Amino acid sequence: MHNSYFVLVSNEDADTSKEARILAEQILDENSFSYAEGGYFAGGRCDWYVVGGRFSGILPVLDKVDGYFQKTGDKDPAMRQKVWEDIGGRSHNPYQRDSYNSDGYEDDAMMFDEPLAARLYESKTYHDTEVFDTAELNEITVKELLENKDQYLNKYWLVVIDCHN
Repeated sequence: MHNSYFVLVSNEDADTSKEARILAEQILDENSFSYAEGGYFAGGRCDWYVVGGRFSGILPVLDKVDGYFQKTGDKDPAMRQKVWEDIGGRSHNPYQRDSYNSDGYEDDAMMFDEPLAARLYESKTYHDTEVFDTAELNEITVKELLENKDQYLNKYWLVVIDCHN
């Protein structure tokens, strides 16, 4: 089963989306996010994970992504891409991305700013999703992140993770 998970990476440690994605993966590995001993997760949170994965591309359209999947379930590839672009999706839609691309895609890490916070708030689907704060080595939910957003706004990258159990 695939579950979404988010990682916060300080913008003091990463200047770009790529750096944030790489650092998120390094920190998860160092803390035994997938089955291993030691670290924050001590024994693993999942059997494997990938940056983005099945959730690749959702950050720019969190407030519209549920409607996207409902509208495009069995549509042809050209129609999926058109609907994706119509809702503001960037690059390839999730169906056309390589969900096993270990580096994820550019939009799988975005600065946690007001527009992204607003999309997370509107989404509701992700409010119970857990977020790993790499600076504090602590997990919170998206709901808690939004309740304390001033602590994180414009200071952290939000990286989306596909966690497989």
